[in-house]
Amino acid sequence: MLRPARMCKIDFLIPEESKSKLMETLHKESVAQVEFLNDSYLDEKKLERDQPPERVTEISKLLLRLRKIIDLLSRFEPKVDKNLIEDILSVDRTEKTKSEHLTYEQAIKRAEKVLEKCEDRIDEISKRLYEIESKRTGLSDKIRSYEKFEELNFNLDHLEESGYVHTIIGMMPHTELLEFQKKMKEKFGKEFVFVEGASFSTKKSVSICVMKNRREDLDAIIREFGFERMRIEGTGNIKHIVANLRGELKDIGAEHKDLETELKGFYDKDYREFLITEEILDIEKERNEIFISCGKTQKTVHMRLWAVKEDFEKVENLVKKETNNVYVMDEDLDPEDAPIKLKNPKIFQPFEGLIKLFALPKYNEIDPTVLMAPTFCLFFGIMLTDAMYGLFLIIAGAVIWKTLSKYTDSAKSGGIIIIGCGIAAIFFGVLTGSYFGDMFAVDLFNSTPQEIAIFMDPMYGSNAMTFLLIFMAMGFVHLFAGYFFGAYDSIRRGDKKKALTHYIAWYVFVGGLGIAALTFFPAEAPLLPEFFVYIGAVVALAGFGLLFWGTGFMTLIDLIGIVGSTLSYARLLAMGLTTAGIAMSFNFLARMSLAIPYVGIILAPIVFISGHLINILINSLGAFVHSLRLHYVENFGTFYEGGGVEFKPFREKRRYTYV
Repeated sequence: MLRPARMCKIDFLIPEESKSKLMETLHKESVAQVEFLNDSYLDEKKLERDQPPERVTEISKLLLRLRKIIDLLSRFEPKVDKNLIEDILSVDRTEKTKSEHLTYEQAIKRAEKVLEKCEDRIDEISKRLYEIESKRTGLSDKIRSYEKFEELNFNLDHLEESGYVHTIIGMMPHTELLEFQKKMKEKFGKEFVFVEGASFSTKKSVSICVMKNRREDLDAIIREFGFERMRIEGTGNIKHIVANLRGELKDIGAEHKDLETELKGFYDKDYREFLITEEILDIEKERNEIFISCGKTQKTVHMRLWAVKEDFEKVENLVKKETNNVYVMDEDLDPEDAPIKLKNPKIFQPFEGLIKLFALPKYNEIDPTVLMAPTFCLFFGIMLTDAMYGLFLIIAGAVIWKTLSKYTDSAKSGGIIIIGCGIAAIFFGVLTGSYFGDMFAVDLFNSTPQEIAIFMDPMYGSNAMTFLLIFMAMGFVHLFAGYFFGAYDSIRRGDKKKALTHYIAWYVFVGGLGIAALTFFPAEAPLLPEFFVYIGAVVALAGFGLLFWGTGFMTLIDLIGIVGSTLSYARLLAMGLTTAGIAMSFNFLARMSLAIPYVGIILAPIVFISGHLINILINSLGAFVHSLRLHYVENFGTFYEGGGVEFKPFREKRRYTYV
């Protein structure tokens, strides 16, 4: 507790022929992290970098074939709509199939068997679908272009030049039609034919026919009027061409539908098997690619493992077993730096996620999980401050824990955190007499929250000032608790100067100010004689001197920071008053709604339930964010650095199977 799990670093030199079997066992047992040995270390030890065995190539080829099919079939996966809670907690409802640990040979055989069943047919369907899509796109484009000229009822055999005439079709802006015809009459008289077709947006389809020897005159005119010439492939009437294109499009659409139906059959029957097989091959590939992290000589392999110190003997026994006791080991059971695995009592483990959200501690740094858990719930409860809201959170947390924890550990942790925050909200709600705001007090007991509160209602009279002073004092204690743990951590690490000048000095400085203040307070009968003001001043100056010795002129900024950080805890009162004020407002609106004839009895519950539900959701989110801020910025800023790297044991990653 208060420190990450103790780790050990183990270097092994094993025979080349034992490495695959050992890595397979480590992968299954998930007890050790395989460290990547950098090039400088390998050069120093005169080692070469190990390489994955050739079998990785075969696995990669099979994976490519599988993923090609999976990508094709994935279009039929039903869309899973997650609610907000499931999205936040990364809940994956994928059902897992019981499996066994497979050897390389078994994994390859399974993949080949799965592919043999339907790969060729699926590949044929894929190619044909691609051809159909390309053809359908071309036909659709043609139809969109050609159908603009259907109304012209035009015979394409007459298009362009014939023996005597020159004919063109195209699109022309509506606004240019009259001017164009006028220009044509001026130039050609009656020696032209102009036919208008269908309108499309700002343009209209037209056909123009002139004598063959007047072609150049026509070209000169159409350039002036934004005419877009269209060239249509085929012969015969344009209506028949468009009809034939539509028929062809319908035929290939039917074929496309049949192929999709057949493909859907493969999805229903074999898709999950493909996913499971892909997962098994992925596991096998990772197991073989890990060797690139190791070094080697001609006949040996050098690997470095990290493990929790408690698992040292287990790791050694695994190596001993898989190498037939042929290995050389060099262990460091007390490393200076190591990957981080948090280790806390079971009740505090759900809060480890909040620490990871900020930063993992360094290996020899204090782990603040145990310190944060109670104060996080405490601050959350203060900011929500309603017994019935707290009860709602407990129920919601229990439901999340009960229904979603089987899918992900984050759901279990989230449920427990919500329950803890709900308990704190009930406690402070009872203290302040808040049950759905003033609903219980006014509507059930014909009283006020102040009268049913065990302590006092912050909304009553000048009670808010009392609460403000309490919360400021609480914040001051919370900040200085950080200095205490900072001093403890520095002393434990042997840095006594830092403990004295960065942490203990604050107690000396504030203690001196406190002694001096007690010579004036209370005004009518000070607690200390007047001459103690000098003692307090000397102690405060000594504390300031120690601080200046440790941080120099930054001490002046830190002094201002302490004041600002303490004032920051005023948000506890602000959020608590906001929750209570909004709750009272919705109660007032519900009472007004109830007074409306006929519909009031229906409208009032709707206003009451929806209003309080909105209040719970919005202010719970606010309480969560602000509680995190008070820890991350104010409290952690006094003693916690973070920056550790998470311990990631070499393990099988399974989504669709379990062993």
